[in-house]
Amino acid sequence: MTHRCVRTAVLLGSLVLAGTVVAAPVTKSKPNLRGTESDVPNQRTFEVEGKAELSRLCADKMRTQLPLSSVPTSNLALNDITVHVEAGYYTVVLPLLNPQGNMHLLYWGADTIEEVTTFIRLMQTKKIKVLKAEAYSEELRRDIAKPLSEEELRVCSTDTITNFLQPCKQCIIVEWVFDGLID
Repeated sequence: MTHRCVRTAVLLGSLVLAGTVVAAPVTKSKPNLRGTESDVPNQRTFEVEGKAELSRLCADKMRTQLPLSSVPTSNLALNDITVHVEAGYYTVVLPLLNPQGNMHLLYWGADTIEEVTTFIRLMQTKKIKVLKAEAYSEELRRDIAKPLSEEELRVCSTDTITNFLQPCKQCIIVEWVFDGLID
């Protein structure tokens, strides 16, 4: 009798566990918010691409070291905010009233509609006074008269690379700067 009770308990327990695994939501991957090639797989083989991969790594390094570009919310067209939905994720697009260098619009990615509405509410109520965005895209300029040598890419100094980075027109928001306390 005891063995039957134990077997029944084990079977019921395994059914409950199997049911939770089956009922768990499928994990979804975030869309690439930077607007780069969507065909490129997430796992890259660094050695295969040679100099192109070296330039990408150097550009990524420079973008993280360069100061962010500050855009005051007074320079945003808050009446023209749009929200794009792709694969269950949201991208808030904020056009600039006056272009700031090459920058024409900013965008910010969110996981939920609640995050989107909170962000828009904070923008429209002037709680956020400045948005900071990356001013350069992920790639080096292609119109360079003399391409960078492998040695320049390996050294990857800020002075050398900033002239060769492609300024972004649609820039990703990285930080929010608040004006006082948030309600």
